[in-house]
Amino acid sequence: MSTSDCAYCLCEEEQAAAELISSLQFLIKSINMFAVEHRWYLIVHVSQAADRQRAKDLAFEMLVKALQVAGIEYTLEYDEKNDSVPRIQARIIDSLEREWDGASLRVSFYETKEALPNEERRRTKHRPLLIKRSLFGSLERFIALLLERHAELLPLFIEKIFGEVQTKDSFHANQGTKVE
Repeated sequence: MSTSDCAYCLCEEEQAAAELISSLQFLIKSINMFAVEHRWYLIVHVSQAADRQRAKDLAFEMLVKALQVAGIEYTLEYDEKNDSVPRIQARIIDSLEREWDGASLRVSFYETKEALPNEERRRTKHRPLLIKRSLFGSLERFIALLLERHAELLPLFIEKIFGEVQTKDSFHANQGTKVE
Protein backbone atom coordinates (compact mmCIF):
# COMPACT_ATOMS: atom_id res chain seq x y z
CA MET A 1 0.00 0.00 0.00
CA SER A 2 1.31 3.44 -0.87
CA THR A 3 0.53 6.87 0.49
CA SER A 4 -1.03 9.22 -2.02
CA ASP A 5 -1.52 12.95 -1.64
CA CYS A 6 -4.62 13.97 -3.52
CA ALA A 7 -6.37 17.32 -3.40
CA TYR A 8 -9.76 17.85 -5.03
CA CYS A 9 -11.42 20.97 -6.37
CA LEU A 10 -15.07 21.01 -7.37
CA CYS A 11 -15.91 23.85 -9.76
CA GLU A 12 -18.10 24.92 -12.65
CA GLU A 13 -16.94 24.75 -16.24
CA GLU A 14 -16.28 28.51 -16.41
CA GLN A 15 -13.88 28.26 -13.45
CA ALA A 16 -12.08 25.12 -14.61
CA ALA A 17 -9.51 26.69 -16.95
CA ALA A 18 -8.17 29.05 -14.29
CA GLU A 19 -8.14 26.28 -11.66
CA LEU A 20 -6.30 23.89 -13.99
CA ILE A 21 -3.67 26.48 -14.92
CA SER A 22 -3.15 27.43 -11.28
CA SER A 23 -2.88 23.77 -10.22
CA LEU A 24 -0.43 22.97 -13.02
CA GLN A 25 1.75 25.97 -12.12
CA PHE A 26 1.78 24.76 -8.51
CA LEU A 27 2.90 21.28 -9.61
CA ILE A 28 5.63 22.73 -11.85
CA LYS A 29 7.03 24.96 -9.09
CA SER A 30 6.95 22.11 -6.59
CA ILE A 31 8.75 19.64 -8.85
CA ASN A 32 11.35 22.24 -9.82
CA MET A 33 11.91 23.03 -6.13
CA PHE A 34 12.98 19.42 -5.52
CA ALA A 35 15.33 19.50 -8.54
CA VAL A 36 14.40 16.07 -9.86
CA GLU A 37 14.67 15.12 -13.52
CA HIS A 38 11.22 14.59 -15.01
CA ARG A 39 9.15 14.46 -18.20
CA TRP A 40 5.57 15.63 -18.75
CA TYR A 41 2.90 13.48 -20.40
CA LEU A 42 -0.67 14.06 -21.49
CA ILE A 43 -2.33 10.67 -21.17
CA VAL A 44 -5.62 9.88 -22.91
CA HIS A 45 -7.72 6.80 -23.49
CA VAL A 46 -9.54 6.22 -26.74
CA SER A 47 -12.99 5.37 -25.46
CA GLN A 48 -15.64 3.45 -27.29
CA ALA A 49 -18.42 4.88 -25.11
CA ALA A 50 -19.92 7.75 -27.12
CA ASP A 51 -21.96 9.11 -24.20
CA ARG A 52 -18.81 9.87 -22.18
CA GLN A 53 -16.64 10.86 -25.12
CA ARG A 54 -17.84 14.49 -25.24
CA ALA A 55 -16.88 15.02 -21.60
CA LYS A 56 -13.48 13.42 -22.17
CA ASP A 57 -12.88 15.56 -25.26
CA LEU A 58 -13.68 18.70 -23.28
CA ALA A 59 -11.39 17.59 -20.44
CA PHE A 60 -8.63 16.89 -22.99
CA GLU A 61 -9.01 20.38 -24.51
CA MET A 62 -8.82 21.99 -21.06
CA LEU A 63 -5.65 20.09 -20.17
CA VAL A 64 -3.98 20.96 -23.50
CA LYS A 65 -4.76 24.64 -22.91
CA ALA A 66 -3.29 24.50 -19.39
CA LEU A 67 -0.09 22.91 -20.76
CA GLN A 68 0.17 25.57 -23.47
CA VAL A 69 -0.33 28.45 -21.03
CA ALA A 70 2.30 26.96 -18.71
CA GLY A 71 4.72 26.52 -21.64
CA ILE A 72 5.32 22.84 -20.89
CA GLU A 73 6.64 20.44 -23.51
CA TYR A 74 4.83 17.14 -23.22
CA THR A 75 4.41 13.78 -24.89
CA LEU A 76 0.95 12.57 -25.87
CA GLU A 77 0.45 9.01 -24.68
CA TYR A 78 -2.47 6.66 -25.31
CA ASP A 79 -3.48 4.41 -22.44
CA GLU A 80 -5.24 1.28 -23.66
CA LYS A 81 -5.45 -0.38 -20.24
CA ASN A 82 -7.55 2.09 -18.29
CA ASP A 83 -10.77 3.75 -19.34
CA SER A 84 -9.97 6.80 -17.26
CA VAL A 85 -10.25 10.50 -17.84
CA PRO A 86 -7.42 12.39 -19.57
CA ARG A 87 -4.62 13.46 -17.26
CA ILE A 88 -1.35 15.36 -17.15
CA GLN A 89 1.41 13.47 -15.44
CA ALA A 90 5.02 14.20 -14.56
CA ARG A 91 7.22 11.13 -14.49
CA ILE A 92 10.34 11.29 -12.38
CA ILE A 93 13.46 9.75 -13.90
CA ASP A 94 15.76 7.68 -11.69
CA SER A 95 19.49 7.01 -12.09
CA LEU A 96 18.79 4.04 -14.38
CA GLU A 97 16.64 6.24 -16.69
CA ARG A 98 13.43 4.53 -15.55
CA GLU A 99 10.31 6.66 -15.26
CA TRP A 100 8.14 6.66 -12.15
CA ASP A 101 4.69 8.21 -11.79
CA GLY A 102 4.87 11.55 -10.04
CA ALA A 103 2.66 14.60 -9.95
CA SER A 104 -0.64 14.39 -11.81
CA LEU A 105 -3.60 16.54 -12.72
CA ARG A 106 -6.91 15.31 -14.06
CA VAL A 107 -10.33 16.75 -14.69
CA SER A 108 -13.61 14.88 -14.88
CA PHE A 109 -17.30 15.70 -14.94
CA TYR A 110 -19.66 14.57 -12.25
CA GLU A 111 -22.03 12.18 -13.95
CA THR A 112 -25.10 13.84 -12.45
CA LYS A 113 -25.91 16.73 -10.16
CA GLU A 114 -27.45 14.19 -7.77
CA ALA A 115 -23.93 13.08 -6.83
CA LEU A 116 -23.39 16.47 -5.18
CA PRO A 117 -24.28 17.31 -1.58
CA ASN A 118 -27.75 18.89 -1.28
CA GLU A 119 -26.48 22.45 -0.76
CA GLU A 120 -24.24 22.30 -3.86
CA ARG A 121 -27.05 20.76 -5.92
CA ARG A 122 -29.30 23.75 -5.23
CA ARG A 123 -26.63 26.34 -6.13
CA THR A 124 -25.34 24.95 -9.42
CA LYS A 125 -27.16 24.97 -12.73
CA HIS A 126 -24.57 22.95 -14.62
CA ARG A 127 -22.89 19.64 -14.23
CA PRO A 128 -19.79 20.39 -12.13
CA LEU A 129 -16.19 19.39 -12.82
CA LEU A 130 -13.86 17.67 -10.42
CA ILE A 131 -10.17 18.54 -10.61
CA LYS A 132 -7.86 16.07 -8.90
CA ARG A 133 -4.27 17.09 -8.17
CA SER A 134 -1.53 14.91 -6.76
CA LEU A 135 1.91 16.33 -6.05
CA PHE A 136 3.91 13.18 -5.39
CA GLY A 137 1.97 10.20 -6.67
CA SER A 138 3.33 7.69 -4.16
CA LEU A 139 4.97 9.61 -1.32
CA GLU A 140 7.26 6.69 -0.43
CA ARG A 141 8.55 6.38 -4.00
CA PHE A 142 9.04 10.15 -4.27
CA ILE A 143 11.16 10.22 -1.10
CA ALA A 144 13.23 7.28 -2.38
CA LEU A 145 13.82 9.05 -5.71
CA LEU A 146 14.64 12.29 -3.89
CA LEU A 147 17.22 10.51 -1.71
CA GLU A 148 18.71 8.85 -4.79
CA ARG A 149 18.87 12.12 -6.72
CA HIS A 150 20.53 14.06 -3.92
CA ALA A 151 22.94 11.28 -2.83
CA GLU A 152 21.08 10.86 0.46
CA LEU A 153 21.58 14.54 1.30
CA LEU A 154 18.16 16.11 1.31
CA PRO A 155 17.74 19.71 0.20
CA LEU A 156 18.30 22.20 3.01
CA PHE A 157 14.63 23.05 3.51
CA ILE A 158 13.86 19.38 4.26
CA GLU A 159 16.80 18.72 6.59
CA LYS A 160 16.08 18.56 10.31
CA ILE A 161 19.01 20.83 11.19
CA PHE A 162 19.29 23.98 9.09
CA GLY A 163 22.62 25.17 10.39
CA GLU A 164 24.97 25.29 13.28
CA VAL A 165 26.25 28.25 15.28
CA GLN A 166 30.01 28.20 15.76
CA THR A 167 31.76 30.68 17.94
CA LYS A 168 35.21 32.12 17.37
CA ASP A 169 36.48 31.53 20.91
CA SER A 170 35.33 30.38 24.34
CA PHE A 171 34.58 33.99 25.36
CA HIS A 172 31.66 34.11 22.88
CA ALA A 173 30.42 30.54 23.54
CA ASN A 174 27.63 31.68 25.87
CA GLN A 175 26.28 34.08 23.28
CA GLY A 176 26.41 31.33 20.59
CA THR A 177 24.42 28.99 22.81
CA LYS A 178 21.70 31.63 23.27
CA VAL A 179 21.33 32.01 19.49
CA GLU A 180 20.93 28.26 18.90
